[in-house]
Amino acid sequence: MIKIACHGIIKKGERILLGLRNKPSCVFHGQYFTIGGGLEAGERLEECFRREAMEEANIHIKDVQMKRVREFIYDRGHSLVFIYTASYDKGDLLGNDDCLDPCFFTIDEIRALVSEGKVGSTVIENLQYLGEL
Repeated sequence: MIKIACHGIIKKGERILLGLRNKPSCVFHGQYFTIGGGLEAGERLEECFRREAMEEANIHIKDVQMKRVREFIYDRGHSLVFIYTASYDKGDLLGNDDCLDPCFFTIDEIRALVSEGKVGSTVIENLQYLGEL
């Protein structure tokens, strides 16, 4: 089975939104990650990303652009992840059970989290690919 997901880099000025993954079944449990999640039946890709921003961080986004598609093949399955960029539009940050403490970080703060091993490797790769790190 192929899982499809949408994740992205949401910026507010020069700051980038990350949340703390609180999902024990997830490889990145306990690490900071970009907002995103799985595509639901009948949902368009961009709608998925917008929904995840609302569910995980309680915010609306604008200027949404697809930037990259990543493919992962694991022992337990296969996934396609569509990577977006977007800008914060409105809303007060508020996490949920899957995403604790969503927060906008500066690049220097993200570098510090990376050096402490607190940021998932795919987040680092996406930030590097997009020229943010």
